[in-house]
Amino acid sequence: MGGCCCGCGDDDSDKEEGSAYGKPTPYDPNFKGPVQRRCCTDILMLILFIVFWIGMFYIAGYGWANGDPDRLLYPTDSQGRVCGQGEFSDRSKLLFFDVTSCIVGVTTFTFVCPTTQVCVSECPDDNRLGSSV
Repeated sequence: MGGCCCGCGDDDSDKEEGSAYGKPTPYDPNFKGPVQRRCCTDILMLILFIVFWIGMFYIAGYGWANGDPDRLLYPTDSQGRVCGQGEFSDRSKLLFFDVTSCIVGVTTFTFVCPTTQVCVSECPDDNRLGSSV
């Protein structure tokens, strides 16, 4: 049993000519599995995977330390002010003046609604035409 991590499975001595899978293993009552022939084969991918996770933790830590999670959790008005926080602590809801114009923003892949948005303490009872909702 070798401890090599490179070249595992390179031995083609058990393959028959014309067969893609090689000759079948005869029955052995003392067979304990293919443990003797196993070895590590994807060291490069394991290293790449670990480097990827280190990078992900770095980006998450940088975002946590330097970012503003409130901008993700709470709505922001057209001026970029966070509703329900700071000077707008009494206005936690966001009002869109013309919601139908937001459909155009989504279809152009900007994901920004072009209508005016303001922080309000309560949602209005009337729609833009003046009738009750």
